[in-house]
Amino acid sequence: MIGGEQLGSWRVSAVASNLPSLRRALRDAIADRGFDRDAVGLAMTEAVSNVVRHAYPDAVGPVTVTAEASPQELVVVADQGTGTRSFAMRSESGLGIGLALIRELCLNVRVEPNSHGTTVIMRFAKKANPRDHSSATH
Repeated sequence: MIGGEQLGSWRVSAVASNLPSLRRALRDAIADRGFDRDAVGLAMTEAVSNVVRHAYPDAVGPVTVTAEASPQELVVVADQGTGTRSFAMRSESGLGIGLALIRELCLNVRVEPNSHGTTVIMRFAKKANPRDHSSATH
């Protein structure tokens, strides 16, 4: 990913009931590293929610989330692992705002559909130092 420190890797069944514990584990893994835990948690939740809703129409399958950090950047990857549906391509159900929300929360996001499923790669920058008023955009 970025050649940084691996903070965690979690593989769970892609069911809605696993989202809170997965979000908590990711938020705990990035605690005290200077990243916006709320934004990271919400973006990951949106990405994994799409796996829950779209990846496995007839069965329950896995989703893997990994996190890696360098001194200035965090990369979170949500990978459904199997299946062929890309949530970026789906518009027949839902409001389609999940990917737009992820884009707002991340430095950048890539959605990579492939023969094994879909991988969502989300990059986050460190939060600006609240004492550094020169970087404020208000």
